[in-house]
Amino acid sequence: MQSGGRIVAINDQHIVLSTGEFRSRYLAQNINSVNGKLIKININNSNFKIISTGHRNVQGLFYDEKENFLIFTEHGPAGGDEINLLDLNNLDTNNFGWPFVSYG
Repeated sequence: MQSGGRIVAINDQHIVLSTGEFRSRYLAQNINSVNGKLIKININNSNFKIISTGHRNVQGLFYDEKENFLIFTEHGPAGGDEINLLDLNNLDTNNFGWPFVSYG
């Protein structure tokens, strides 16, 4: 099941939540869906922003406070698991390609 998810705090006001695509692969590319995304959530007012798209099944998530980036692991469809890096200082390239790009 592609329903993995993790939560990590990035400061005292925000968390990042990862969501799987729940076997609806094209939702990972749909900007109107939260499936297959990394989502930054303000814990004080519940406002959120999608910061990364194109994910299948993110299950590991680590925030490096010093360098301000996320490292996350993602399960591929048939092997091809990934270790990815998202620079929170530069969110211009934040689409990781699923389901159109996969090495699994």
